[in-house]
Amino acid sequence: MDNTPATAVIEKMSGKLANLEPGTLRYQTLETALNFKTTWISLGEKLHEVFKSEDFKKWGYKSFERYCSQEIGIQKKTAEKLTTSYYFLKVHEPKLISEYKENKIKKELPDVNTIHMLANVKDDENVTEDKYNEFKQAVFEEGCTDRQLKKRYNDFISTIDRADDETDMSSPEQDEKVLSTFIQALERLDRKADDIISIPVEIKTDLRKLLVRLKSLV
Repeated sequence: MDNTPATAVIEKMSGKLANLEPGTLRYQTLETALNFKTTWISLGEKLHEVFKSEDFKKWGYKSFERYCSQEIGIQKKTAEKLTTSYYFLKVHEPKLISEYKENKIKKELPDVNTIHMLANVKDDENVTEDKYNEFKQAVFEEGCTDRQLKKRYNDFISTIDRADDETDMSSPEQDEKVLSTFIQALERLDRKADDIISIPVEIKTDLRKLLVRLKSLV
């Protein structure tokens, strides 16, 4: 018998499945996790149902994370990725979910990592609807992987950052305008300083020297 950790987990899950009532949510979820031919969408859907209903509490688990790790054999990060990616498709691509359930999908579905990345792209306020549709087409039409999608997304963000940097760069005209405004403010301060006895003469002198130097730059 194979005594690898993966086999031990499968045997444990299979044993638990044998003691559950067929047709129940708990049975269906565990059965889905054991069925390696099933796509991640099915498992994501079942886990989402379990999370939303909180039935895991009735099954003796204090948290959804503990249920996933002890009964389904997946870690918290994987469970979150499965549930959030499924929910993303349910909300933004309901037609895809319907086609999947009706066995009408001819192309291979993107993996969960790619859909999870697409969901993150969708959440970015810098991504317009048109830009998101480009990323979406890359995933569903071109077969873009999560790494390829991440690279495209990072390249897009880099162009935005460069554009912001160029916008922030001031022109000589802008510099001169800001400097003139600053000088005017110092001149008003200089005039008021003469009436303030508590300001030492040395500071007043330094202020006037600074004004002279700044005016030479205009």
